Amino acid sequence: MNNEFKPNYAVPPAETIKEMMDDKEWTVKDLSILSLLSEETIKGVLSADVEINEHIAFQFEKALGISRTFWLNLERNYRNTIKRLEAEGKKLKREEGGFVYEVD
Repeated sequence: MNNEFKPNYAVPPAETIKEMMDDKEWTVKDLSILSLLSEETIKGVLSADVEINEHIAFQFEKALGISRTFWLNLERNYRNTIKRLEAEGKKLKREEGGFVYEVD
């Protein structure tokens, strides 16, 4: 029996980033300055339109104090979950911010 958890939703890394920004009371501009990434890039990540790559993950590591491996894994898990749900023929809905879930 396979006990692997396979959710019918995908949570984007943006959710974690937004929580951290809220905790620190940071704006997009604040994170942009601290990460040396453009505000456009930050907004793209927060909307899940821009994937977290090695460069972005490295900059987040410096700004947020969490390893780039963590950010890359979050991104990979998010994208892989969407691919799995699509491959299973699930009808998906994407909300603003990138949260994806199965709809009936």
